Amino acid sequence: MPVSDATYTGEIAMFSFDYAPFGWAYCNGALIPVSQNQALFALLADTYGGNNSTVFGLPNLNSRSPVGRYGGGSSSGFPTLEIGQAVGSQTVTLGVPNLPAHTHVAAVAPTNGGVTDFSATLTAYETGADRSAPEAGDLLAGSDAIRFRAPGGFNEPASVNLGGVSVTQSTAGYHVTVNETGDGIPFGIQSPVLAVNFSICMEGLFPART
Repeated sequence: MPVSDATYTGEIAMFSFDYAPFGWAYCNGALIPVSQNQALFALLADTYGGNNSTVFGLPNLNSRSPVGRYGGGSSSGFPTLEIGQAVGSQTVTLGVPNLPAHTHVAAVAPTNGGVTDFSATLTAYETGADRSAPEAGDLLAGSDAIRFRAPGGFNEPASVNLGGVSVTQSTAGYHVTVNETGDGIPFGIQSPVLAVNFSICMEGLFPART
């Protein structure tokens, strides 16, 4: 017999207690036999699952919020949602197209590794300087008063060892490194909710179309 004179087969209601009343079933996506629930099957068919023959599915509202059906097309600004269509997710992971325009700190470094310390040998005269200011091509010389000498003097230049000369690359290429950041961990987008018992009427009045 009907659950009540005002309850329709297939009607979904919320209950504050934790069980489905007599004549009702949880909205948990369970598959139930057609042979024992022909009136409800006539209304739902395989809209919520099943093989449309021997079993059919109940609506599954576990951790979901119901939303009104809308079949008017996307031109209104609302997505088209048909009866039984499940969409959405409790978490989301942002991709590159979702990010706002922004900049990253870039690290610039010479391709040879940057500043290099090395030892060098400088060719210089130990004696015989002939000028106090250098000109193009002059070599160092050892006089206390005069420091430079033009090449081709009467004494062969001696080798003076210089240590710890620091040079910075200036003519070779550079590479720019922009380091990745972030872990790509999904984040929750679920609105605050309160869990209650959604159940569907199995044995109510059959809803007439008119």
